Parts: sequence; C-alpha cells; structure tokens
Amino acid sequence: MNLKRRLFTLHSWLGLVCGGFILVFFGTGALMVFREELNEVLHPELFRVEAKGTRLSYHELYRRARAAEPAAQFYSFRRVPQAPHEALEIRIYEGQEPGRLFINPYSGAVLGKSFGSFTDQLIILHSTFLLKELGKLLAGIFALALLGSVLTGLVVYRKHLLDALRFRNAIRWKNWRTASSGLHRVLGSWALLFNVVLAGSGLWITYDAFKLQKLLSADKEQQVDSLPPVAADLNALIAEAQRLEPGLELVRLNFPRKPDAPVTVLGRAPGSGWLWGSTSTKIEFANAAGPARVKKAFREQDLGPVERLDFALRTLHYGQYGGLPIKIVYSLLALSSAVITITGYLLWWRRRRPAHQRPAAVPRRAVA
Repeated sequence: MNLKRRLFTLHSWLGLVCGGFILVFFGTGALMVFREELNEVLHPELFRVEAKGTRLSYHELYRRARAAEPAAQFYSFRRVPQAPHEALEIRIYEGQEPGRLFINPYSGAVLGKSFGSFTDQLIILHSTFLLKELGKLLAGIFALALLGSVLTGLVVYRKHLLDALRFRNAIRWKNWRTASSGLHRVLGSWALLFNVVLAGSGLWITYDAFKLQKLLSADKEQQVDSLPPVAADLNALIAEAQRLEPGLELVRLNFPRKPDAPVTVLGRAPGSGWLWGSTSTKIEFANAAGPARVKKAFREQDLGPVERLDFALRTLHYGQYGGLPIKIVYSLLALSSAVITITGYLLWWRRRRPAHQRPAAVPRRAVA
C-alpha cells in the first residue's frame, strides 16, 4: 500500500470514528458565533435597556448589585455596556452554579438572572460535550483528529485543490453519489484554511485538559469558595487605568478570588491590533480602600511571542472580530464543514454498500 492510500485510509477512519463529535463542533460553532445576537433576541428584557438619564458609576452599580443579591458570588463585570441600550452583565456563582446577573446601568435595578441559558448550554456542548473535564479532554482529542483529517485530506485531494478554488471543478448533481463526492471535494478545498485554523486553535485552547491530575480533581475544582468583596473604589481604578493608558476602552472588570488577589481592569487600548482581541491590555490594582495602587500594568506591547499566539488563536477561533460580516462568513464555513463531514460518511457508505448489499445469488435448479 503506497503512502497516498495509507493517508486516504487514515483520512477515512478519522472521519468515521470522530465524525459525530466533529459534527457537533461545526453545528454548535455555526450558532455560537452569533451568541450575543441570540442572547438579545431570546432575552431582550435582560440584555437591553432604555437609555434614559445618566449611567450610575461602576462602583455604585457593584454596591447595589451586592445589596440586591447577597447570596451570589461576584466574579466579574463580564461585559460592561458598550452602547447606550446595553445592560451591565455580571458573572456570578450562586449555590455552586455559574450564572449571569443583569443590571440596568441607569437605575441600578436588577433586570434578572440567567442560569444555563440556551447559549450557555451551546458553549458547554461545543467545548465539553456536556461531560465536564472529561469532555474537555475529548474535545482536545477530537480537535487533533479534525486537524489530522484536514491535513490528510489536503494530501489526498491536492490535485483537485486549485481547480476547486478556481471554480473549475463543477459539482455533478446527477445523483446523491456524484453530488456527495463533488461537495466533499469542493467544500473541503474552500474550507481548508478555516478548518486548519479552527482545529489548531481548538487544540491549543484545550491543551490544559490533557493534564491527568486536572481531570482526576475535576469535582474538587468545581467548588466555589466564598469570594472577598471589592474594597477598592472601582471608579478610581478605572480612572487610573485610563490615565496610564489614555483612551483605554473598558471591556471587563475581574474581581478578586482570593483575599490577596487584585482587581483587574481589562480593555482595548487605542491602535490595538484586532488579532489580539479586546482585552490585551490589563492593569491590576490592589484590592484596598484609598487611592488606586497599581500592582501590575500589562499592555499590548508587553505581549511575548507565546502570549501573542494565545491571543491570536483565541480571537481567530471564536470569530468575535470584524463585526457581523465576519460572523456570517464563519457560520457559513462551519455549516459547509458540517456538510463535508456528512458527505464523507456518505462516500464511505457508498464504497461499503456493494460488499454488504449484493443481490443474493439465485440457486441453481437441481438436475433431475
């Protein structure tokens, strides 16, 4: 058996064994890219507010939210309003369950809470197959399988690549067999780079799941201890951060998870590259009353090669850049990759079918 035949066999088996899980990747990914839009459509009462009056300060919003929800553990201002109609979204834990609390930034009123929403479940299904830490490990394995399937497919179909990209390889719609073959070849060529990026970045994101001790201690890690309250004045921290980095666009505030942990202001500095995402600049402050005291300032220019790679892969994987046009492209490519997975199975079934479904031989009549 020559090398091409071996790679074709590997390509087929990777798709057969892992195809169902890879299909989950693409199906959920096609929706996940629109998660913010879906949230607003499904729960407009939580995500949208009437822009009326002047917004309260972030410190006042934190104080009112803590007073309204004393049983909740406050992890972060996950998403601060970027437009006048947006609510303040707070990441919380309540009764060991992760959720989100929504506050009207103009009145400080609690709009509601969300636990296990559709988009939350979509993200969990995409990243863990609803299997927690074991699912993260499986996601990493199947991301590796997807990468292997794409690269072996590149070798197997390399002679058709340029013709497909130049629309010189027409799909024959004569029957399902020729249509499946054409779709698999053409869509695979067009989605090649996209799938390499998604598979490689997905493998990078899940690398931590390959640590066995993390998997064995998964139940212990899920316990949420009582978090310390924010003692620092959030308004003063934000003002100091924007003084240190003029024009800093505030995106998120992370609260301390241990008594000596900092409060972190995260955002996008003017002129930041889109590839590094929206939180490549972060400034850590001591969680103490009084004047803002900087513990560490980390700007985009401070990013090392590994950190730049990490930011870039996460940005490319989630498709949260470039606005709605990029999201539409990501969704279409994810759907086309789902079709590639399905047609790959149909091609395998077509090759196997004759061996399993041959017409039964007509028995010979006995000679009298």
